[in-house]
Amino acid sequence: MIKVYRNIATPILFFGLEIVDCMGVFIVFLGVFFVSDHLFINLLIVTGTYFSVRLLKKGKPAGYTLHLAKFLMSSHEEHVRLEARRGPR
Repeated sequence: MIKVYRNIATPILFFGLEIVDCMGVFIVFLGVFFVSDHLFINLLIVTGTYFSVRLLKKGKPAGYTLHLAKFLMSSHEEHVRLEARRGPR
């Protein structure tokens, strides 16, 4: 009998967040610590960001944040062109 790793399809998580979400929290971390000198307030802001991302991502599929960012950064004309190519439903 060959032993197989059963969780090969699960997403890679760091502290419960995907890599894209961790990068977002890290960007907030860098921004807050460069702007302000108050350690306690900075930690509260970063911790609040972490828990808000965890709360907003609850029940969402893997890759949700990345697809949302791509959608928000892309142009409206691109979406219209893709819908026209897809055809009527």
